[in-house]
Amino acid sequence: MARPAKQPEERRSARAETRLTVAEHEYVRQQARIAGLEVSEYIRRRILGYEVPFGATRRTDPALITELNRLGLELSAIGNNANQLARSSNAGRQARSSWTATASRINALGDQVSAALEALVLRDS
Repeated sequence: MARPAKQPEERRSARAETRLTVAEHEYVRQQARIAGLEVSEYIRRRILGYEVPFGATRRTDPALITELNRLGLELSAIGNNANQLARSSNAGRQARSSWTATASRINALGDQVSAALEALVLRDS
């Protein structure tokens, strides 16, 4: 069944043109995609002050959220270890070899965080 025809005053027949840089145009396209709207509808809503449903089309990946939470907990544990090592080192009781192991864990975790964030950014692109 076709939708009913619009009244003449409801038809969008007037045009408003503007020029954008390539970067501006890409930004508008990206924002429209995130909102789940066509570019023309996105621009119309923004200009006229209507609500734009940001994030309406985004889907949350539970596995990615779980991974980011796990990495956050591990980072917290590494921070606790670093504080303990600093306290011991300042008291003159700690050997420097523990610092090397902690630095290695921090580097490995940094790589994992980067990979998880890259997956999140690429998924939303």
